[in-house]
Amino acid sequence: MTIEKKSRPVAVMIYESEYAAYQQLKLQALQGDLNAGIRQADEGQLVDSETAFNALI
Repeated sequence: MTIEKKSRPVAVMIYESEYAAYQQLKLQALQGDLNAGIRQADEGQLVDSETAFNALI
């Protein structure tokens, strides 16, 4: 269900079970990213914080 304000969507309501599944997917993605980062660090593939930050923007 979409909630609108002035004919524009501002929020979405979903079942709690769907929200829990979405949260689990986010957690799995985060764990995958962290594991990839750990592997890169173990392999000596490190970058300084400025380079990492600039890659985000």
